[in-house]
Amino acid sequence: MTSSTNIGLAPNRSALPWLAARLWQLVFRIRFALSQCLVAFLNKIDLSSYLIAWLHKVAAKDYYRAETACRLILRFRADDREATIQLADLFDDKSMLRMSTSIIDNWLERFPDDVDAHIILSKHYSQMSETAKAKEHLNIASGLTPNSFDVLEAFGYFHRWNGNLEESSRFFKSALNQQQKPSALFFLAENLIDAHEEAEAKKLLEEALQLAPGFVTPYVSLALCGHYRDLSHPHIDFIKYRLEKGCLHPIARTNLHFALGASYEKLSLWDEAFAQFKAGNDITWKRVQELVGIKERAEYSDQQMQTFDSEFLESMRAGGDERSGESLIFIVGMPRSGSTLTEQILASHPEVSAGGERHDLSLATEDICSELNEPYPSCIRHLDREVIDSIGKRYLERVSELFNGHARFVDKQLFNYTEIGLIAAIFPKAKVIHCRRNPLDSCVSSYCKNLLSCHYTHDLRTLGLVYRQYERLMSYWHSVLPGRILDVQYEEMATDPETQIRRLLAHCELSWHSGCLTPHQTKRPVNTASATQVNAPINSRSIGRWKNYEKHLAPLIDVLSD
Repeated sequence: MTSSTNIGLAPNRSALPWLAARLWQLVFRIRFALSQCLVAFLNKIDLSSYLIAWLHKVAAKDYYRAETACRLILRFRADDREATIQLADLFDDKSMLRMSTSIIDNWLERFPDDVDAHIILSKHYSQMSETAKAKEHLNIASGLTPNSFDVLEAFGYFHRWNGNLEESSRFFKSALNQQQKPSALFFLAENLIDAHEEAEAKKLLEEALQLAPGFVTPYVSLALCGHYRDLSHPHIDFIKYRLEKGCLHPIARTNLHFALGASYEKLSLWDEAFAQFKAGNDITWKRVQELVGIKERAEYSDQQMQTFDSEFLESMRAGGDERSGESLIFIVGMPRSGSTLTEQILASHPEVSAGGERHDLSLATEDICSELNEPYPSCIRHLDREVIDSIGKRYLERVSELFNGHARFVDKQLFNYTEIGLIAAIFPKAKVIHCRRNPLDSCVSSYCKNLLSCHYTHDLRTLGLVYRQYERLMSYWHSVLPGRILDVQYEEMATDPETQIRRLLAHCELSWHSGCLTPHQTKRPVNTASATQVNAPINSRSIGRWKNYEKHLAPLIDVLSD
C-alpha cells in the first residue's frame, strides 16, 4: 500500500519538458505584451526630450551607454532628429566616418531639406577624399540657405581640406562678418598658422576662447604653438580647473589633457607631460580598443604577401603600360615618421602638387572589387589585366583635379604601405617613398599626439604590436620589389638635409630646386599632427625624444625588443 501510494505521488517526468515549454511560452508572451505596452506608452507621451537630455549626460561618461540610448530612442521614434545626429556624432568621435555617414545619408532620404545634415555629410566626404560628393552636399545646403553663416563656414572647411588656403580664409572671413563664432575663428587661425602668420593666429584663438572658454581645441593649438611659456598663464589654471572639477565630454577632456601635456613638454616637465598624455590616451582607448584588430591586421598582411608574390608582380610589370603612374609619388610609413616634412619638401618643388592623406586608392579598389563582387586582395590574382588597369584609371580620375596644373602629384596616405604591391602592379612608374624613423621616437611621438584616426596609438603595447606588423610587411615589399622603394630616414634628413633632399629628388626624377631646402616657407594647409613642426626650419630637436619618457615606456619597449 505504501509502495503504491508513493508511486501515485511521484511526478510524471515525461510531462516536465512540456510544462517547461508552456511556462517559457507564457513568460515570452508576458514579456512581449509588456514591451508592446511600453512602446504604446512612449508613443502616447513625449519622453524623447527627457531621454535626449539624459543621453548627453551619459555620453559624457560612457560611449557604449550613449549609443544604446540613441538606438533606443530611434527604435521608438525613427524621425527623432537629435538622436540621429547624436548617434552619427558618436561614430564620428570614434573616427568611424562610414558608419556616421550612412546614418546621415539615411536621414536625408527622408528629410532632404535638412541643411545641417548636408553640411555634416560634406565634411565627412571631404575627410574620406570623396571631393565630388562633398561639394554636391555643400551646394545643396547653399541652395537651401544661401550665404548663411553655417554654409559659408562649411565652404571654408571644404576649401581648407582640399588645399586652397586663400579661398578657405575668404569664406571664413565672410562667415565672421555675419557672426563672431569661435569655430570660424579657430579654423581661420589654423589657416594663418599654415600661412606662417602665427602671431595673428594666436590673437584669433584668444578671441575664440573669450567667446567660449569651454571650446577646447584652441587650447591645444595654442599649446602646440608654444603660447604657454610658464605655468602661470590663466589658461593653464582654467584647464586644470576644468579637468579637476568640470563635467566634461570624453573628447573635450582628452583634448585638455593633450593641451596640458604639450604645455608641460614645452617646459621640459617630462613626468607631468607623460601623465597628461597617458590620461588622454586612456580615455580614448576605452572608447576605441575594440576597433583595433591585431589578429586581423596580421591576416591582412599575410593576404597581401600571398597575393603579390614575386612571380605575380613580374607578370604585372611585363603585361602593363610601363609609363603608367609616372606622374605619381606615394609617401608611406608609420605616423610621426617625418612623412609630412618629406611631403612639404616635395610640395616646395614647382613641378609638384601635394594632396595630403587621401583615401583615393582604397576607394578606387573598393569600387572595382564591389562591382565584381570579389574580395580584395585575393581577387587581384584572377582579374584580367584590363580590370586591374581600371583600378588605376579610377584612381587617376579621382585625383586629377588635385594636380592643380602641376606635372607630379603626391599621395601621402601613410597606410598605403599595405598596398605597395597593388601600387607596383597598376603603376609601374610610380615612385614610392618610405619614411622611417627610430621606432621608439616614432611610437612615442604618435602616443603624445591625439591621433583620432589611428586607434592603436592610444595604447603603448598595441602601438608596439602594430609597429612590428608594419616592419614585417615593409621587409617583404623590399624583398619582392628591390629598388622600387626609397627609404628616407628622418634622422638623416634632419641632420644632413641637402644630401637627403638631393637623393629624394633624384629618386623622383625631379630636377634640383633650392626651395626644397626651405620647406617651412611653403604655404599650404597641413591637416596632420605635424602642422606646426613643418612651419619651422628643418632641425634635429625631435631626435631621441623617447629618452625623456623612457621610464614610462616599458610596455612599448618590451614589444619592440622581442
